[in-house]
Amino acid sequence: MKFFHFDQNNSFGEFKGPAKHVVVEAKNATDANVRAEELGLYFNGVHTGSDCPCCGDRWYRKWVSEEGDDVPKVYNAPVVFDFVGDPYVLVLYANGVKRMGVEDRNY
Repeated sequence: MKFFHFDQNNSFGEFKGPAKHVVVEAKNATDANVRAEELGLYFNGVHTGSDCPCCGDRWYRKWVSEEGDDVPKVYNAPVVFDFVGDPYVLVLYANGVKRMGVEDRNY
């Protein structure tokens, strides 16, 4: 299993849930896309009118060729779960467990 990071585009000038960043543990990129959709992420927001055509889609699918990371990461920085402040990373593990965290800015 690998971890795949989904970064939210600030469409219409706002971020929406479930979190600014979502990291999904999955078998591969295709599986990660399916699991992300189960969390509420969507990949066709401009087409459906949910997202701003100028800003682009809020979420983008992982490419089939993406291999993922061995640990949850945001922009190559590991996710930290013991922190002070507002969490903005949601990690969904393969077993269904969800944890909130932040990226390690000291990495």
